[in-house]
Amino acid sequence: MINARGCIGSVRVCLDSKELADGTTVVAVTPRLATIAPRLGGERGGLDVTVEIDLSDVGATEVYLHGYGTGSGGRCVEVSTLTESAATSGAGHQMVALVGGEGVLTVEVHDHRDFATTLKVWRGSAGLKVQVSFDVAGPNSVLAVPTVFVRTAATLNEALSEFAADTATEMKARRPERPMRVWCSWYYNYQNFCETTLLEYLDGFLRLPADQRPEVVQIDAGNCTSLGDWMSPNHLWVSGLEAAAALIRRKGFRAGIWIGPFMVGNRSEVFRRHPDWMLHDSTGKRVVEMSMYGEQRLWGRIDEEIYILDSSHPEAFEYMRGVFAALRGMGFDYFKTDFMYWGYRSSRGVRRGVGGKTGTQYFRDFLAMVRREIGSESTWLACIAPFAPFIGYADAMRVGGDVVPDWGEKSPNSDLVRLLPNIAFANGVWWLNDPDAVLLRDFHTSLSPAEAKAISFWQGLHAGILNTSDPIHEMGAERRAWWEEMCRFGPRPAVPFRLNTPGLLGVQRRISADGVAPVDVLAILNPSATETRTATVQWPGDELKVVTAGPNSLGILRSDGL
Repeated sequence: MINARGCIGSVRVCLDSKELADGTTVVAVTPRLATIAPRLGGERGGLDVTVEIDLSDVGATEVYLHGYGTGSGGRCVEVSTLTESAATSGAGHQMVALVGGEGVLTVEVHDHRDFATTLKVWRGSAGLKVQVSFDVAGPNSVLAVPTVFVRTAATLNEALSEFAADTATEMKARRPERPMRVWCSWYYNYQNFCETTLLEYLDGFLRLPADQRPEVVQIDAGNCTSLGDWMSPNHLWVSGLEAAAALIRRKGFRAGIWIGPFMVGNRSEVFRRHPDWMLHDSTGKRVVEMSMYGEQRLWGRIDEEIYILDSSHPEAFEYMRGVFAALRGMGFDYFKTDFMYWGYRSSRGVRRGVGGKTGTQYFRDFLAMVRREIGSESTWLACIAPFAPFIGYADAMRVGGDVVPDWGEKSPNSDLVRLLPNIAFANGVWWLNDPDAVLLRDFHTSLSPAEAKAISFWQGLHAGILNTSDPIHEMGAERRAWWEEMCRFGPRPAVPFRLNTPGLLGVQRRISADGVAPVDVLAILNPSATETRTATVQWPGDELKVVTAGPNSLGILRSDGL
């Protein structure tokens, strides 16, 4: 039995019998889906609008909490670990799923045009409770809050797939048709990449077989004099960005560029001339999002403080419109926009240049402008970005945190490998998933060969964007063979494979092993740095197989038996 309570009326929904109590918030019920439409709104400074749902008869053993954005794709937690208060409970975004022995029940929101949505799950006296909250701060008038859907499914994979498809339809996702190969300058050259190295790498890539060359060569951070002064190339790019884009295109590649549109350094000309363009808190104090007062500065820049550009300010908005139009005019048609979390702020607690909208509305106004200026034909990768508002604008999404060339006990790689299966359902539906750059190189790395293969293949199996920063043309034969194999991964997205062995992660994907014949692959990752683990799996079909994976390594089964 599901009881839903909003600020207008209350309802009781039984998915099996379609039982309905009196109320105004349920508009439709089918055997598998209940639609709760709380026609509520909020005024400037108002509290969040919430819908609370009682799930007293659901025999769930774990809960899937969908993530907020880059680095938090989603996670499963045991019901026994949930708290007994909404204030301290685990939070999801867009949807949560309750998983039990008899199936899955989800609570979902598909429309994310106007409001940020948070879902909290906790243990009440009679069972589980879900609270759906909408951030309505900002508007001067009352707005309708999106519909909440309650759905059942046989498995978590099925539930996530249906949720992704319905959200994609509602938000008009761009639905890329095929994976891409991208070379990005960051994870080897970092902020030291320059036009001389660019030419060297382009010539090296041309020595690779055509089906192993990157389609896009993307210049990452470190190309401008100060954050915010995007049209002022620094000493590493004396010929200018337009010349760099022309060179990339002349060599037969698409030209890509990095930009952090909401980042403004305190040493920049933009800040010196327009301090009023920065976001301020409710007291009128400028928001300092990042500060570096000691020896270390961000990417070798001289800025001590980094501020947030307030996109609600009309002049700031027009400045960035001009920047994106200029970059597109230079010939760039692949855009990596970074640190996008900075621009996705609630209108509560800040002083906008021009008020009257929710934080989500301001953010999506900015995204719409960017898409108009770069054109529908350009590829847009969102990085360090919230998922929900980008659906319909982004072609690709960085889903994992930063990859690093070591895999110690506290390495972020451990979080990365656990996260990827939980956001695999979005790949090819909302956008192409970018699991961050694969580190294949056999030099300048602390990864052992087994670790390098495990993490890179794990990323590759989850990738829609197959992205690397390595000098592929300089790698040894074995590592080049790894890259060649990953370039043959087919267009079908990876699907998580749930294992009964604690601590092991599984995923399956169809690949084209010889460029023609499709082969199904089951990969089992052991993220433990100390233990060897073994799993018995029924795959493919009814056949039982045993897979053993050593510490930080990958075991692979193929449907062709090779």
